[in-house]
Amino acid sequence: DRYVESKIPTYKYTNTMLFPRMHTHPSEPGYGNHIQGYEIWGGVTDRSKKPTLFDNLKFLFNYQINFMYWRYFMWNFSGRQNDIQGDGGITKGNWITGIKFIDGPILGLGPQDNIAPEVADSKGHNKYYLLPFLLGVIGIIYQLNLKRKGRQSFSIVFLLFFMTGLAIVLYLNQTPYEPRERDYAYAGSFYAYAIWVGIGVAGISRYLRNYIKNTTLSATLVSAACLLVPLQMAGQNWDDHDRSGRTLARDTGMNYLSSVEPDAILFTNGDNDTYPLWYAQETEGFRTDVRVTNLSFLQTEWYVDQMLRQAYESAPLPIKWDREKYWGDAASAAFVVTKNEIQNVLKQNNIPSISYGQYYDVNAYRDSIPLKEIMENLRTGQYKPANPFSTGDTQIIPSNRLYLNVDSATTDWKAFNSRPADKMFLNLGEKSALYRQEMMIMEMLTNINDDNWKRPIYYATTVDRNLYMNLQNSNFSLTGLAYQIVPGIPQSGGVNTEKAYDNLMNKFRWGGLEENPDIYLDETGRRMISTFRLYFNQLIEALTEEGKNDKAIAALDKVTTVMPGKAVAYGNDGIMFARAYYRLGETEKAQRLMDEIEERLQKNLSWYDRLTPRQISNTMVDIYYNVNSLLLIASVYQEFDKQKYKTYTDDLLQRAQTYYMQGAGYVGDVILKDITDSSIRGYYRSENDTAQRASEEATMQQALKLMQQFSPRLLEQYNKQQ
Repeated sequence: DRYVESKIPTYKYTNTMLFPRMHTHPSEPGYGNHIQGYEIWGGVTDRSKKPTLFDNLKFLFNYQINFMYWRYFMWNFSGRQNDIQGDGGITKGNWITGIKFIDGPILGLGPQDNIAPEVADSKGHNKYYLLPFLLGVIGIIYQLNLKRKGRQSFSIVFLLFFMTGLAIVLYLNQTPYEPRERDYAYAGSFYAYAIWVGIGVAGISRYLRNYIKNTTLSATLVSAACLLVPLQMAGQNWDDHDRSGRTLARDTGMNYLSSVEPDAILFTNGDNDTYPLWYAQETEGFRTDVRVTNLSFLQTEWYVDQMLRQAYESAPLPIKWDREKYWGDAASAAFVVTKNEIQNVLKQNNIPSISYGQYYDVNAYRDSIPLKEIMENLRTGQYKPANPFSTGDTQIIPSNRLYLNVDSATTDWKAFNSRPADKMFLNLGEKSALYRQEMMIMEMLTNINDDNWKRPIYYATTVDRNLYMNLQNSNFSLTGLAYQIVPGIPQSGGVNTEKAYDNLMNKFRWGGLEENPDIYLDETGRRMISTFRLYFNQLIEALTEEGKNDKAIAALDKVTTVMPGKAVAYGNDGIMFARAYYRLGETEKAQRLMDEIEERLQKNLSWYDRLTPRQISNTMVDIYYNVNSLLLIASVYQEFDKQKYKTYTDDLLQRAQTYYMQGAGYVGDVILKDITDSSIRGYYRSENDTAQRASEEATMQQALKLMQQFSPRLLEQYNKQQ
């Protein structure tokens, strides 16, 4: 082992403002969200100017204290709206009391009767009616009234409360839109307040003794009355803290591993997408032949070292770089420099083409280059083709179009469910640089190709598309929860229907939903179920395209049985299942699904319709999501039930007028544009149906008339298109 010298940035602080709270940088992934958050919670109106001290203090109180601390505090001592991550709107993750006249008019959370199912139909909807909070207030007052000894004990509890709560708020200086709720950071503060809740019971007991002289009787009455508070909390919290029968995290990890062939390499990304797989392997001993490779870690040298060792039944990764070559800054990145890029710069500087050879290695920079040649050069680091840019010691990849020569005669194309090809292209597109993990991916592809693709290699479906190397366009084949990299041209729309069907129908587990659809799933769990539905839908579409209707219906029946709307409410995924049922002739099943989804959407929108204009503006995204689902339902009815389609479009056009009058013009525009476009398509598809053509034209004219009345700008866009 040896030390490798590397560079670290030195920061210069130009802002010496007292108590700065707002901070971000354009290079940060959340930069756009940060700016938006500072505008919402800090009142920043001019992005070109530095926020003032007042802006910073406003952000501190509105976001860091109120949203990121007080909201969590009241979850524990007043009540919680639902378990959806808060975004500052009135429908997600707010604190409530359960008392209607407080939650509605005072907290501004909208009407508290017939609340939208997507807001209130959550096991995380808990109401404590402020009782624990009030007990704590009584405890504080009682403790302070105990004179000197009480004040001393109060100061101790207060220090614990402050140092594990507000002090952490000040220290962390959080930016807007954290990736997850951070209530766990302040657990110590909540414990401290719970001490005051307990002292509050003693305070009530002492107060009652002034009226009830029998000590035993007063203590009994207080205990009985105050016992109702923890009983209420337990009753409200039990269903969203009951983990019995829930195995989704473990099963998800196993499902990823089940998606791949023996001895496979499986790329994952981040922590949440990797730890379930590691748990399944390390604890359950499941599929230890698979080499799980976390791409977030693969950009580090120590992790490459680990991947070059045997792990259980899993062989090392096929990487041939010498250790000293991939350690340090030299192998941390490589610039992608193309011939066109160089020539454009030279032209801009009026360099004649006859002199280009003086500025770059003309033979090195080509339109396409074998990947093997690139990797041999990167491994050795000996040759860096000349170019007119300041690239320092960083390696150069002299093309953005690389290819592998595939031995078509020895490759098992049937196993890949793909058509033969003698070349596999890696189009780097607009990438200006590749980093260590991407170079290691190319290294593995090169060596696997040299071995005639005997070792399967996959991406987990959750990996960031930026790490796909653009292979998703022509070399991905879905096998379940993984995309297999195939050297040929994938068939069936990029779905290996045989493997995906076997995995989804026979091998995968569903987190306990198959046995009890009423188990509690948090927001992450519900999102995972929606992901499973997405891949079922891809399989169903591919099976239908292949004419395997019986299998497609079986897959539809499976997904709607093990992941019903009762467990996770259907959205657009359920509408797609209904469309598939219609196409396959299962009209009754399709209509049952549609009725279930429509009922929920109408209840949601009925509640949104009762909001104030300001609240409607606050919930625009939620309204749009529900309206978009109605538009999707209308498109299904346009194809399969013309009468219902007419009823739906009339209702949607009426809704568009309402949204314009409520100040939600964006949603109105979405409705009118979608209906107009659908009517135009329907008109041209109905060549042999005069009545339907007339109906489509009438609907289109109605939409255009509303555009003229409420959105002339949108109408002008259509006139320009014509």
